[in-house]
Amino acid sequence: MLRLCCVCGLVLAAFLPAGCSYVGGRGLPAVTSVGSGVTLTTALPTRLYTFEDQNTADFYLTDLPPETWTSGGDVSHATGVFMHLHMFIAPRAGRTPISAGATVIDARVIVLAGGAMGVYGGGGFLLRDGDAGDESFGGRVPQATMRLVRATPGFVDRLGPSTLDGVFDASLDVEQVTQVRRAFDTLIAATAPVAEAPSPGNPLIQTPGASQ
Repeated sequence: MLRLCCVCGLVLAAFLPAGCSYVGGRGLPAVTSVGSGVTLTTALPTRLYTFEDQNTADFYLTDLPPETWTSGGDVSHATGVFMHLHMFIAPRAGRTPISAGATVIDARVIVLAGGAMGVYGGGGFLLRDGDAGDESFGGRVPQATMRLVRATPGFVDRLGPSTLDGVFDASLDVEQVTQVRRAFDTLIAATAPVAEAPSPGNPLIQTPGASQ
């Protein structure tokens, strides 16, 4: 049994059976399917970041409870979102190309849906609000390209090729980010690479002997 965090009470409608709902909000980071328009969004109340220099910063946003990275627990039935944005170039007006093809951040979004996990990865641009080292730092990510890159058995991809778009800010907290990063990396390690993105709604991984 995978041990890391307590069960999260928020529910993701895009990944769970009908009758469930999700928490969302205007301007919040959202992952939207290019094909179907299905959108995954949540409030992500925990928003933290750390930085190495003016060009390098790591943002962690999640709706999982603090117990996720402080005491450990059971994720066999957990539901929630865990997002990591890595800025490797600080975009600056007149110096950094601003276009749909420009990439200054790497993005990874872990979706926990009833114990199964999928990891969406990609990259895009960051329209900064502030600078690395500020007490609060963030900005807007305009339609970063995303796709499913890793998953656990049983995870169902209802998004397919997607875009990440939204506005966020995060508080500078080096100590907590160290704990959050450890939890994030543990979850990533529990998934396996996905060879290619399947059609939305199809199971990602067939168990040995499963019918086709």
